[in-house]
Amino acid sequence: MKNTALPAHEPGKFFCRRWNLRRLSSLVGPLFFCAALFVLHRSAESFRMHDVVAFIEALPYAKISGAFALVGVNFLLFPCYDLLALRYIGKNVSLKKVVGTSMLAFSFSNVVGGMVIGGGGIRYRSYGNAGLSAVDILRVSLFIWISWLVGVAALFGVTACAFPHLLDPLQWRYLPDLRWFGLPMLLGSLIYLVLAGRRKGVLTLRGMKWSVPGLPLALEQIAVVGVDLLLSSYILYLLIPFGAAVAFPRFAAVFVLAIILSLFSGSPGGLGVFEVLMLHLLRDRIGAPDLLGALMVFRLIYYLLPLSAGAVVLGGIEARRWLHPLRPVGELTTDWIRQAVPQAFSLAALAAGTVMLMTGTLPLNSAQMNWISNVIPLGLFETSHFLASVVGLLLVLFSRELHRRQYGAYAAVLVLLIVGVLVEIVKGHVVFSLLGYGGLLLALLPCRKSFTRHSVLFSESFNTSWLLTCLLVVGAAIWLVFFNYRHVEYSSELWWRFSLTGNASRAMRATAGAMVVLLFSGLRRLLHPPRIRPHVPTEEELALLRPIVFSSHCQTAPLVLLRDKSVLFSPSRQSFLMYAVANRVWVCMGNPVGRPEEFRELVWQFRELSDRFGGRPVFYQIGEEHMSLYVEAGFNLFKLGEEALIPLEGYSLEGADRAKLRYVHRRMEKEGYTFEVCPREEVPSLLPRLRTISDMWLEDKDGREKGFSLGCFDDGYMQEFPVALVRDAEGNIAAFANLWPGDGYTELSMDLMRYLPGAPSGIMDYLFTSLFLWGSAQGYRSFNMGMAPLAGLEDHPLSSFWTRMGIWVYRNGEHFYNFQGLRRYKDKFNPEWHPRYLASLGGPQLTAELFA
Repeated sequence: MKNTALPAHEPGKFFCRRWNLRRLSSLVGPLFFCAALFVLHRSAESFRMHDVVAFIEALPYAKISGAFALVGVNFLLFPCYDLLALRYIGKNVSLKKVVGTSMLAFSFSNVVGGMVIGGGGIRYRSYGNAGLSAVDILRVSLFIWISWLVGVAALFGVTACAFPHLLDPLQWRYLPDLRWFGLPMLLGSLIYLVLAGRRKGVLTLRGMKWSVPGLPLALEQIAVVGVDLLLSSYILYLLIPFGAAVAFPRFAAVFVLAIILSLFSGSPGGLGVFEVLMLHLLRDRIGAPDLLGALMVFRLIYYLLPLSAGAVVLGGIEARRWLHPLRPVGELTTDWIRQAVPQAFSLAALAAGTVMLMTGTLPLNSAQMNWISNVIPLGLFETSHFLASVVGLLLVLFSRELHRRQYGAYAAVLVLLIVGVLVEIVKGHVVFSLLGYGGLLLALLPCRKSFTRHSVLFSESFNTSWLLTCLLVVGAAIWLVFFNYRHVEYSSELWWRFSLTGNASRAMRATAGAMVVLLFSGLRRLLHPPRIRPHVPTEEELALLRPIVFSSHCQTAPLVLLRDKSVLFSPSRQSFLMYAVANRVWVCMGNPVGRPEEFRELVWQFRELSDRFGGRPVFYQIGEEHMSLYVEAGFNLFKLGEEALIPLEGYSLEGADRAKLRYVHRRMEKEGYTFEVCPREEVPSLLPRLRTISDMWLEDKDGREKGFSLGCFDDGYMQEFPVALVRDAEGNIAAFANLWPGDGYTELSMDLMRYLPGAPSGIMDYLFTSLFLWGSAQGYRSFNMGMAPLAGLEDHPLSSFWTRMGIWVYRNGEHFYNFQGLRRYKDKFNPEWHPRYLASLGGPQLTAELFA
């Protein structure tokens, strides 16, 4: 890998560099959302928000109760997805765990907008504890995703054929007949059923092969999705006024069409786009204020309340462990919950802040007017209204820090929720405040152990998605102000008008307060310089690094002494990680080194540092022992190959399986070759001869020094370690290798291996076997022979594209690198093979990261 120096930080170039294709793609969802707001604004000019609020207030309790009951039935249907998936892969999981996992996963995935994305982490943790492998859980998620696609295609095909003119109310020219889209989708679902009936179908999705299930299971897939969509559409249909000029079949067809089209928007749950489509497609049959009010209530009871309930469930499980620390269910039950808590409560805080900000723009209803006029002083009410918007935006801002497990964000959100409960009670939202924000507060309280990072709040750099989210929330609040009070003539006096009926004035002040908070936060981040600049370690830092390196069990730790990598220290300066930058890819070599309790913070610091400079973080050649750290930080793991470890306890060359090694070792000794280990104090006197051997070896191999993940011949680096020597009969050095002894005699390894071109063919075998025998005599437990790249990749039908590409390179890339030959050479020493991984954020730039 080529190590490049990072240029000085220039804000203008830095900002431009960050707007690459990946970040531009994140604009798609916000653009759809903004377009939906614009269309909604144009279409809603004929009515006022007061009409929508009046409809919601007039909704009969019987309708609301019925909708709640149907939402409960709908959520009881969700476990059918998981049960079908588990039956497909042939695994058994207890019904109680399936029901709990599925309902919890769907409560979050409905809001996120992805059938798999939102609940994948919850399924991974829950089903992993139930004994399912990662491949099994991936197959479950893939089955649910395909069930959704096939079921939606079949239902849309039927509705498009039954109602071919659903798009006519849009009054767009050249709109095609829906049957042009519905028939191909219906045909595709029928082909799926035919393949299922023949049991010979194999689908390839994103490089993954997937066998079509049998016909009964395929029919059940389509049936579950169909019932799910029809039931959710009936929940919304139940909320519209009695006597609306639309029958349920047509309404369900419009609902399905709007769901499908809103999926392409990329906004969470199709927010905005779904509402606009429903309003336009049904505007000639249902009054716009009534339908918009029904949609708002539907969003609340179908999306936000299940999300809040899911957050409460997570907090309840943590609380049970909190109250019963000796209960056996403790560690196994709560491990996966603790992993899901930050993501769940981050989403819940974002939703709570958004709702609090939006309600500050709405006019008072009659119940609030009575509450305020009889109980609350006007000055206190005006102050609470302003504070509510500020608290709401701060919850939105802190939601990202909550996702990153910051303890400061956890404490801040608790305080904000307490303030939020109080100000919302003052505003007259007593029941909603206590149930919503109070419930979220009680659920978050026992989850303290899930937030372990102690970094400073607002210390991270801009994140495009997060910034756009904040801007969209504030932008939607501003739009609501203009929409609700567009009939009010603007004047500067509005800002200073304090009265019970001054709804427009209060909304303007509240929104302005939120904008000031957002502007202050943005300016602070823009002007905040990077805390750490990449640089090669100084001599003072090397003095701090050496004790950590030589007391570490990490076999890649000595590479920091090459002085070709930058170093990121932990706050205590007792742990570090080493990295280099190449083409915007920030590659960390191995796991962090030092105190294990500081590794999690170092992983996060590295990700945030690379993000601050617009880079892509990658952890190269990591082992299995700390995989959870990278998963928690949002990394994906890709297998790079396998590392060979030779057990040294009681090692000898006796036995039939080591006959060839024994023969080579004895032949070299008969020819007068000897082995010795030279301590580091004597290495300087040997450097001239060792350099000559190294130069001759490089010339013979037509190679050059590499660096980064491999050592190179550098006088300073060579003097840091003892050196193993092989001498010929005349006492001349014929081969050498510098040793990484490790701490506590746990693992021995070597880095640089060089020999004279004219040396006997078995000299390296002799060097290795002599080192094994010497290490065993010294008390080392294992010898690390290094990694065989791309070895051990599993050729499975569900293997990813990158895995299958690695297998192809391993089998056909001998012209470029001796992949199979290296594996065969190390195999003759009978090692134990351990996997090594690349931790990456994934995405389209993975190829660039692999070849950085």
